[in-house]
Amino acid sequence: WSAPTNEPNIFAAVDIARHAERRKQTAQLYQWNTLSNFEPPLDKLTQELLCRLSDFAASGEVIELNHWFHYYALDAIGIIALGKPFGLLTNGGDVAGLMAEIQRSSRYGAIVGVFPELHRAIFRLVSAMSSTGAQGLGYLIKFTSQAIDEVAARAAGKSDDAQHHLAGMLFAMHLRDPVGFTHDDIRFHIFPSIGGGSDTTAITIGAVIYNLVRTPSALYALRQELDERKRMGKLSYPITLREAQECPYLQAVIKETMRVHPGVGLPMPRVIPIGGLTLAGRYFPAGTVVGINTWVSNFNPSVFGADSAVFRPERWLHSSDAQTTKMNDNFLTMAGGIGAEWTLLNDWLVMQKGFRVKVLQRRPGNAFSLK
Repeated sequence: WSAPTNEPNIFAAVDIARHAERRKQTAQLYQWNTLSNFEPPLDKLTQELLCRLSDFAASGEVIELNHWFHYYALDAIGIIALGKPFGLLTNGGDVAGLMAEIQRSSRYGAIVGVFPELHRAIFRLVSAMSSTGAQGLGYLIKFTSQAIDEVAARAAGKSDDAQHHLAGMLFAMHLRDPVGFTHDDIRFHIFPSIGGGSDTTAITIGAVIYNLVRTPSALYALRQELDERKRMGKLSYPITLREAQECPYLQAVIKETMRVHPGVGLPMPRVIPIGGLTLAGRYFPAGTVVGINTWVSNFNPSVFGADSAVFRPERWLHSSDAQTTKMNDNFLTMAGGIGAEWTLLNDWLVMQKGFRVKVLQRRPGNAFSLK
C-alpha cells in the first residue's frame, strides 16, 4: 500500500507505537465538528447523483449502477481529501484513468499482500516497464503528490478554504510546524484516502441497494422508519449525518450489509508479537502472520445464528444483549456474501460487476426504484 522505499502507510503499519503516533497527528481532523464541514459539498454531490438517476429514469436507459456509485464515491473522496471532486460524476466516466489505476493497484496489492517479500522487486519492475514510469500504485503516489502540490499552491494564493478538506488542514499543520510535520507527512495521510477510500465506499453503497431490492421486507421497514421520522420532523432534506446515525433500522441495514458483503476479499493479516501467542488451542511463535477471512467469519452460524447466510438487519436490533455483544465482538466490519446474479472480482477488494438496472422514478421527488 506504499512504495517499498517509503514508510508503510497507516493502513499497513505494524509498529504499534509508530501507528499510535501517526493516528495522534491527525486525530483532531476526524472529530464531529470537522466532519460536519464536509456535509454541504457532499450534499451537492449527492444531488448531482440523484439528477443523473432522474435522467436515466426519464430515458429508460439500462445502466451499470455500480459504475455510478464508484464515480460518486471517488468524487466524494476528492471533496473530503482535496477540496474538490475529480469530475467523474459530471463526466459520466473515469477521469485521467484514476479509477482504472486504483483497480490496478488493488490487483497488485492482492499479490504483494500475500507475498510482501516480492514487493520491492515487482514494484521496480512494473515501474520500469511503464512508458510513463508510473502504473497502479506508482501512478497513485504520483497523482497524490501532484494533487497536494496544487492544494499548497491554492493555499499560498489565499484562494482556498483549508477548513473544508483534509489536505488543506494538513497543510495548515505543516505551516505551523514545517520541521515536525513535513510535506511527506501530508502525503502519508492523504494517500490512503485516494488509493483505498473510494472502492470500499462504492462497494458498500452498491451492496446496500442490492440487498434492499432483494429483500422487500427490509426495504419496506426502512422506508417506514424514514417516513415516520420525517413526519416527526426528525429528518431534513438532505438528511444530515447526525440524523442518519439516529435512525436505528438504517444503521442496522448498513451494518448487516457490511456483514453479508465483504469489501475486502483477503484476510487482514496480523503479526504474532514477541513471546508468541496461543490461538484456538494452537501455539504460534513470534513473527507468524495470521488472519481471518471475513468471508468466513461473518457467516459463522454459532455467532450470527442459523440464518447467518440471510440478509436480515433485525438481528442487530432484536437479539439479546449477550448475543449482540457476541456478534459485535466477532464483526470485522468488512464482511461478505454473494448474490448469484452478479460476478465478484475477488482481488484485494471485492467489486460487484453486472449490476445492470433500469431506474424507475417511484413518485415525484428524488425517490427511485430499480428494475
